[in-house]
Formats: sequence, structure tokens, C-alpha cells
Amino acid sequence: SVSQADLLKFTYGTSYKTGVSGKVHREDDRWENFIDIHDIGKKDTKYLKYQKKTAPLLDRSACTHRREFTQLPLGDYVANNLLAKEFAAGLAGGPGGLPVSAKNSSAYKEEFAGFAPDRAKAAKGKSFAPKGARTATITGMTDLLETRPLSHVSFCKHDAALAKPAEIHRMK
Repeated sequence: SVSQADLLKFTYGTSYKTGVSGKVHREDDRWENFIDIHDIGKKDTKYLKYQKKTAPLLDRSACTHRREFTQLPLGDYVANNLLAKEFAAGLAGGPGGLPVSAKNSSAYKEEFAGFAPDRAKAAKGKSFAPKGARTATITGMTDLLETRPLSHVSFCKHDAALAKPAEIHRMK
């Protein structure tokens, strides 16, 4: 009195025919592989092909030497020859000095005249430092409390009388 469909509901069965439809997903429904996103710039991906890193070509203007030492105009050898003749004699090559008289004095020197050496020495005060004697800054004790090294005290020959057997008294 129970139908065949009701019996199938109450019994064990697989979902092979009902659970999996077996349809192939469309391109929009497929899962995205995030390696294609995270590896952009590292390798060829779905979104961007690998772009090789290239540095711009360098010319002579990229060197500091070229920028600092520019090409001088032609004809500067005349100035170089004059300078070489001037420097050839060394320090004595140039003129001796200006032909003007100059005083060796200033307003400060006139206002604040210095002292004579004997007068400057007298201005120094008397020293109150002790005259070369050693001071006892820590203590007045001159004798040491330890007169023998600890190794001599610890490892000396012991009294042989202490090692002799003595009479043993028994307790009653």
C-alpha cells in the first residue's frame, strides 16, 4: 500500500544522478586563479605579459667627469703660457709688495696697551699647593694588615704534633 516513490525516499541512495548535474561551467562561472594577479610583472599571466626591465641608454652626459670638466674654447693656451711664466719663479716671481706705507697699529692696540713682562709676572698670585710632598688621602695607616701571602698561609707544612694519635676515652 506504499508507493514505490515513497519507498525510495525512506531508503538509502546515492546522489549520483540527482546531486551532480554534470554541466560544464561557463567561462564567467569558473574560479579565478590569483597567481595570475599576484605574479603580474614577474612572469606571463592572463592579464599582462612579462615586460623585460631595461635601463635607459647612457651617454657622456651621465658621467660626472663630463659634466664638471667642460670643453674650453680654443686659444686658451695664451693665458696658460702667461700663467706658466708667472709661476715659474715660485714665490719670488711676483712683485715684492705695494709701495704704500702702512702702520703696524690698530685702535685696539692703542686703547689696550699690554704690560711689560716683569709687570705681567708680578700679577700672578702665590700658589697655595703643597710643595711636592705626598699626601695620605685615604688613611694614615702605613703598615699592612696582611704580611704573608695567602698561598703561603694556606699551603704551608702543618704541625706534625696535631697528627699523632691520642688516647681515646670511651663513654660509660
